[in-house]
Amino acid sequence: MRRCVVALSIGAAVALLGALALPTSTLATTMGNGAWTWQNPLPQGDGYSNGYFLDATHGWLVSGGTIYHTADGGLTLTVQARHNVDFVAITFVGARHGWAVGFPAGPQGTGVLYRTVNGGGTWMRVRVPWRGGIRHVSFATTRTGWMTIGHAVLQTSDGGLHWRVSARGYRADAVQALTTRRVWVAAGDALLVTTNGGVSWRPVRVGGLLALTQVAFQGAESGWAAGLTKGSSAGQIAHTSDGGRTWQTQLGAGQATSAPRALSFADSHDGWATAAGSVLHTSDGGAHWVTQAAAPDSSWVDALTAADAVVGRLTGYPAGGVSRTTDGGATWQPGVRAAAGSYGDFVAVQFLDDQKGWVVGDSEILATTDGGVTWTAQDPGTSESLTAVHFVDAANGWAVGGHGTIIHTSDGGATWAPQASGTSDDLSSVTFLDARDGWVTGSYPGVDDYSGGFILHTSDGGRDWTTQFDSPYSPTQGPGVDFGAVAFADPEDGWAVGETQGPDKGFNASVIMHTTDGGTTWTQQLDYYSNAGGNTDDDTLSSVACTSAGNAVAVGYDEDGAQIWHTANGGRTWARVGQKLWPLGSSVDLTDVVFADATNGWAISDGRGEVDPFTNLPVRCLGSAVIHTTDGGATWTRQLVPNDADAEPLDALSFVSPTRGWAVGADGDILTTTTGGNAP
Repeated sequence: MRRCVVALSIGAAVALLGALALPTSTLATTMGNGAWTWQNPLPQGDGYSNGYFLDATHGWLVSGGTIYHTADGGLTLTVQARHNVDFVAITFVGARHGWAVGFPAGPQGTGVLYRTVNGGGTWMRVRVPWRGGIRHVSFATTRTGWMTIGHAVLQTSDGGLHWRVSARGYRADAVQALTTRRVWVAAGDALLVTTNGGVSWRPVRVGGLLALTQVAFQGAESGWAAGLTKGSSAGQIAHTSDGGRTWQTQLGAGQATSAPRALSFADSHDGWATAAGSVLHTSDGGAHWVTQAAAPDSSWVDALTAADAVVGRLTGYPAGGVSRTTDGGATWQPGVRAAAGSYGDFVAVQFLDDQKGWVVGDSEILATTDGGVTWTAQDPGTSESLTAVHFVDAANGWAVGGHGTIIHTSDGGATWAPQASGTSDDLSSVTFLDARDGWVTGSYPGVDDYSGGFILHTSDGGRDWTTQFDSPYSPTQGPGVDFGAVAFADPEDGWAVGETQGPDKGFNASVIMHTTDGGTTWTQQLDYYSNAGGNTDDDTLSSVACTSAGNAVAVGYDEDGAQIWHTANGGRTWARVGQKLWPLGSSVDLTDVVFADATNGWAISDGRGEVDPFTNLPVRCLGSAVIHTTDGGATWTRQLVPNDADAEPLDALSFVSPTRGWAVGADGDILTTTTGGNAP
């Protein structure tokens, strides 16, 4: 499963920043997208890039393009804003005035700054006329604050409505405004400090530390800075007790294998840091740092009191949690929970109606009878990884997976029993028209870089499976078709999709096969490869759906991005559609397509990265997204989902009506919509 990590490293972001331009900003309001909500894990499954807490329970969290509020330490969340941006930091002055900053949706966009004056009841975007991402923000009062962007420090004196350049020429990262006059900035090989409200700045060297990324002061004299040891990749923390004139290294090189990502002090003695995922704590002003063995893997920390702290994860297993301690780190209370304890990777989902549904992945099956409010684990009776599931009614269902695994239930999943597939090769999809008539696709292991596949059929509910179409690699006949999915509109008309290796092994071609006699014979309708700029990447189709004997849609990916193919005449002709749904140069993998009726359909991408067309390097993570059609697949529009900018991909969909649907993916992700995926 492909994963793409949202890059919050400062050095990687510098290349995206354009030249600084000066001037006035304007204010605008943007409505968030509330179309999809989390069902598993809870309260949500994305990582948090940052958080700000007033106390151990009340705070705000940013995750991708979402701003959350919590009143119970992160156990439950309220969405306050959702936008197509990447938030990386959030801060408040008191309970009402807050600011969230981050990166734009595209590399050429302007810095992201949102502002609230009513505790997050409304968030308004301030249009900042500087390109690139804003990395950090700190306010001394409700009116006076600073933020860092590229090689500059920006300053405001009206609560963030207007900004001006206060310092430039330094790689500015973390900023801490102690007062309206005294401000510290972590700026590469030095700290920057002003004692006159930004009129002038002076660099302060911190012993042998380089690549300074964090700064935390308690008063004018006592402070800490974090970075890398000179000549090493080991992380270090240094302390000053005389306002930065002299510094002493505190954190031992063996405790941090990388620069601390976060540094936070509750008072002059008690502080926390995160480095390489670990949480470290000091109760003596940093003279000794102790790794918190009980703490979860974390990327940021907010120190509240001597005993209380909150930590959060940007990514990880499981993602989406904050944890808190009330005893100085001895114990931690997790802030994420999962149905049946499952954080596994879900790859398939099917709902029969708005109440009954199943998800599968790894060797797990979860079932719900209340629309996904609660989920119950079912015993599949196998340790093989499951790849697909299909139910024809509330009792009869099948799941398939590795090494020829087919399992069947006749009691809604209370018990599952194996069926003999006649093969030990991996199975990729399953579909049934009724309790008797069904098809399964599979693939042969590669031989000499070639592969092939097959289609199995049953007419007795799976007691007997026979091979309908066999397409292995042959040294004389060439490559076979490696099938990814199959779908039937009626007992006679169906399609199977996948890929076949090209004759020079330099590309894979997307393939569509069609039958009009229930699978007795199959005819190839599409054999396509992009050949874009000397293409060496795979072209493949992952999923197919049909609403009639004439209308079908197949999806996948190739060098040009997402592949969406549509036919309205039974496959005599196929047209490629939806080429402009993602930015130029995007590498988007569509993994599933489903229809609720003859016109309403959805497809999902698993969140591959956007590539710079000039450097061919990853620019940012696009995140998972859902696309929607209302005309049977001829045209498509893009919808946002909660983890649209998150690292964990979504892979599969199920819709039971034009408004009610579910999406599932990695790390136990299950999301639902009651609006058809459209913003309410």
